Amino acid sequence: MNFSDQIKSLQFTTWWIENNKKNMINVEYKLDGQPHEIVIKDTKYFVKELYSSDKRNNQQLAAWDLFVGAKIDIFGKTVELKQCDLKTQEWNKFYASFLAEMKNTFVEELRKYERKALDPWMVKTASGRLSASTNLR
Repeated sequence: MNFSDQIKSLQFTTWWIENNKKNMINVEYKLDGQPHEIVIKDTKYFVKELYSSDKRNNQQLAAWDLFVGAKIDIFGKTVELKQCDLKTQEWNKFYASFLAEMKNTFVEELRKYERKALDPWMVKTASGRLSASTNLR
């Protein structure tokens, strides 16, 4: 399946609760470089970049950094991406499988030539319990 022809954006939903009221946020990350769309309380905003909420490493996010469970900065507020649409879920699952297969091949090749044990970060898996929660980075 070639996702570059079928999917144009990654779509996530998150929310925060304030005064016992659920405030919905929809995040549409455009894969074609166009401004990303953020909808908060029925108001649409366009942003050129999304950033990590990690204060130590406030980096600009790429598609590989977005998954269910990722913490991002939305206008100064840290939010965790809690849900995604079906196409985003399939995109994450496809690339998680593809990249895991590549990584396993590289690790097996490296083990042939490396005498010492490999670092734990090299062999650990990045997949999460929830659907579309694999950190592709």
